[in-house]
Amino acid sequence: MTVGDSAAAVILDQSTSDADCIHYYELMSCADYARLCLGMPSDKTQGVALYTVNAEMHKKDRIQLWPRFQMAYYKEHGGNVESEKFDHILHHQVGTRAIHNFSKYGAEVFEAKLPESTLSAVEYLGNTATTAHFITLYENIKSGKVKKGDKVLIVPAASGVITGFLSVTISNLGV
Repeated sequence: MTVGDSAAAVILDQSTSDADCIHYYELMSCADYARLCLGMPSDKTQGVALYTVNAEMHKKDRIQLWPRFQMAYYKEHGGNVESEKFDHILHHQVGTRAIHNFSKYGAEVFEAKLPESTLSAVEYLGNTATTAHFITLYENIKSGKVKKGDKVLIVPAASGVITGFLSVTISNLGV
């Protein structure tokens, strides 16, 4: 993945407290959908452009790759999305409707309610590319929406090719 147009880079080296924890993370490549998002020379300007078939990329079956992947993780390691007691969920910041659908279609697969608190910054920052999760997390820590000890389910997505999930508790991370 690229740094994206928002120019954020994050280095995780060590925790200064056991209260801050990455519980687990899993990523997978979805090559079947790679054709839906192609970087190639622009047909309108010099340089490259990203051509995306959004209508296909945001269909229910494509979106449900993430929860099915996470359900397989739970089957192997135990637990379920309800027992996790997530305080927030953070999706890729594509758009408000897409974010709503990500949680809606995810809840159908999990057969459970997802956190009511969806972290978002897309309303005022737009789609900040592959760094959207860090920027949105930063904004929500800064605003006080994410509080000490909150557990967040982060659901990355990249150009129709990558999906996954990350469970993290944030206690001493400040802005």
